[in-house]
Amino acid sequence: MCILPPSLFCCFSTISAFFQTSPSLVNGDRGNYVNQWGEYLLPVETYDFCNDFSEGLAYVEKDGKAGYIDTSGAWVIQLPIGVIGHEFHEGVAHVIHDYPGISEEVRIPNQFIDQTGQTALLCPSVNIRGDFSCGLVEAQSLETGRYGYIDKTGAWVVPPEYRGGNAFYKDRAIVWSEEWKEGVVNAEGDLIIPCIYDRIYVLDNDAGGCVFVVELEDNNGVKFQGLADYDGTMLIEPQTALDLTYSDIVTMGRLVVGYNDLTWEKRGAEYPLCGVIDLSGQELLPPVYMITSGGYQEGLMSVLESGSTAWKYIDTSGQAVLSVPETVSRAWNFVDGVAELEGTDYQVSFIDHAGNVVIGPLPYSCSYFSQGVTWVFPDGRNPDVIFNQHREGVFGLLADPRLEQKISSWAVEELSYAEECGLVTESNNAYFGFRITRRRFAELAANLVEQVTGQEITPDKVE
Repeated sequence: MCILPPSLFCCFSTISAFFQTSPSLVNGDRGNYVNQWGEYLLPVETYDFCNDFSEGLAYVEKDGKAGYIDTSGAWVIQLPIGVIGHEFHEGVAHVIHDYPGISEEVRIPNQFIDQTGQTALLCPSVNIRGDFSCGLVEAQSLETGRYGYIDKTGAWVVPPEYRGGNAFYKDRAIVWSEEWKEGVVNAEGDLIIPCIYDRIYVLDNDAGGCVFVVELEDNNGVKFQGLADYDGTMLIEPQTALDLTYSDIVTMGRLVVGYNDLTWEKRGAEYPLCGVIDLSGQELLPPVYMITSGGYQEGLMSVLESGSTAWKYIDTSGQAVLSVPETVSRAWNFVDGVAELEGTDYQVSFIDHAGNVVIGPLPYSCSYFSQGVTWVFPDGRNPDVIFNQHREGVFGLLADPRLEQKISSWAVEELSYAEECGLVTESNNAYFGFRITRRRFAELAANLVEQVTGQEITPDKVE
């Protein structure tokens, strides 16, 4: 089921996935918002600019007016002219007053507001960079010009001793020393990895926390990479044999790595063969793979073995559990019980753990489903078309057909009885797990009144 069919595809300049809040953004420059049903938040009008929803609110601009709306489209916070708002994070949003033309009466440097529009924090002695994450935000001391991190009271937790840093993630942040060397601090302000490395990469760990790839580069451009755990303890000393940044996640205690001395060639370029190691550097699977999906999901990882043209899914022992046809040009990991396959004809299918095609093939270029829907290109069979559509922002919304008649076990009997009584309307007779909208709820309520009274409800005409 395609909620927005190809004939109705609209031109959107940017899109985003459906996350924990809905509606989701479909146009970041001049647009509207759309929910799981493909229904627009506003019937006709569009915004001059709109941001993603975050914590139930979204920053928008229209006709010189700026502020935040809720998921019904109602203005909740209106900002003075010239004040620009960031997304809400951890209950507060950074609003900027330093744009040309703003009056001195409303100019407030480094202000954070809460979801009622009231001031939550003023920081006149610092410059703010970014948004709150893990209770901290990066700030520059106006006195020294150096960066650190403050909490929601404005107090320094990480002293302003650095040239800069990244936002905190899982209570860790990369910081840069005076010499532009990188290290890592924790949320208590402790430097757990010293600022001696040329680059540091953060890898997610599905067991919790994260690990860090630390990199040094000599005068000849040779890179030495090591691995440190969440607390900064070195697990693998810097070395040159392995490329530890091949994957960006540790799954099931395993890390996919590239072997720098073992390569394969494609279109004149050389790429390292891949294998799997544990966090101590012990080899678990030999370097026999040209391409992998980067890690294990739902116990399996997709791989293309050296010398082969067929993708397969392997378990943690390296045994092939599932093979796919050679007409598949790319196989992705399993997510929510299905894996995406892209064919040599550019069509997309989704298979289950038994290898059965449960969705598709689709003449769309799309990704995994999130909250029951995914954004798609209307024609995914031609790579040139895909490129042009991506550039021009032509997208549609596809609903997961597996969910069309999926009913929670506790609701089966009640739904059957409601259908017998004529209480289920046509637009509410599918995708029962989707969030009901006010219009759909009103439709059910009106139908209930009609069924009970035997009288048709006719809206009053507005002259």
